Amino acid sequence: MGLILPHVLGRHSVGYAELESAAGTFIPPTGAGAFKFLESTVTPKTAREPRRDVMSGRGEYEAITGKGEAAYQVSMHSIPSGVVDTLPDAHPWLRSAMGTHVVNASTSVVYSLTDVQALGSVSFSRVFNQGNQIFGEFVPGCTINQWMVEIGGSAPPKWTFSGESLGYGAAGYGTVNGAVSAQNNFDVQANEGDGFSAGAYIQAGSTTGILISSVSNDTITGPGSYTLADNDVVRPYGPTPVTAGSPISHTLGSLTVDGITWAIKSAKITVTHNLAYVKDEAFAAFTSDAITGYRDITFEVVVRMRRDMVVEMQRRALFAQRAIVLTTGSVAGSRFIYSMPQVEFERDGASTPVDEGEMTIAGRAQDSAEGALDALTVTHN
Repeated sequence: MGLILPHVLGRHSVGYAELESAAGTFIPPTGAGAFKFLESTVTPKTAREPRRDVMSGRGEYEAITGKGEAAYQVSMHSIPSGVVDTLPDAHPWLRSAMGTHVVNASTSVVYSLTDVQALGSVSFSRVFNQGNQIFGEFVPGCTINQWMVEIGGSAPPKWTFSGESLGYGAAGYGTVNGAVSAQNNFDVQANEGDGFSAGAYIQAGSTTGILISSVSNDTITGPGSYTLADNDVVRPYGPTPVTAGSPISHTLGSLTVDGITWAIKSAKITVTHNLAYVKDEAFAAFTSDAITGYRDITFEVVVRMRRDMVVEMQRRALFAQRAIVLTTGSVAGSRFIYSMPQVEFERDGASTPVDEGEMTIAGRAQDSAEGALDALTVTHN
């Protein structure tokens, strides 16, 4: 908090992720949907097209409103639930990135690929300054275009999810201007209405969970009936978060290639869905859909050029499929295992600086047959 007024503090923010049953239909945040993140960005934009018909001058004097869109990115530690058959806090993100999941009682949670077009989408909410909220963003229809898994010798395993959404709402801070009784709208103080938009999820006074339907000047309208006192606080709403699990250490786990353990400096798996976002439909104010493209799953590992690893320089030229298993964590309930049975390495060179040589081995995960959907499986156990 600032000395004079509260400031937005990223470290005091809370993220919420809810799986959507209908893409783009906002699911309000729940305490159980909370998750911790390292960094998150949401970038909303609205196109404004300068008017360029005939005119007496040369300067712009009017603009036409175009479509809205919002890109997002969320990075977080890889955090297991601590129980083998319990969904991790990041489940909505993992489920949408992979496509399907199965809970095997007392054994594991397994995430698998799918070829259906409806990959899944997430309602992502982030509320800043938990307990004294002054800003919040509410982003329905977050489709995951890319998911990255990263681990290094000096950094814990990390996930990064990114893509675009099918909507956007935001809420700031204000106070009620004039008491209201049993009506579906209320006023905030002069010019404070500019801090709120349709689609935001707010609290007014003691009334929580108001999904704003519309904002007109300083009048906020919702779907319910509200009784509020003059000067009641209006702010973004996020329920008390309930999170579980601890980050996995980068000292626990292994990487095997064809059953042989490799000593690595870093590894990265990238799943890209190559989504085509629909932004050209008439009479739609926002990005209206996302169409799946070819799926790319790439793998990259950096190793030192020890004598036993030099053979991999030439082995890459054989273009043979290699079986890779990346395990992070070691204790039951606190592991994520990434299995790629068919990875074809790409031929490349090596870096040989003055001190020590290293090489980056990159490849692409493949299905065992057309439509087999076994290029990557992620197991939490």
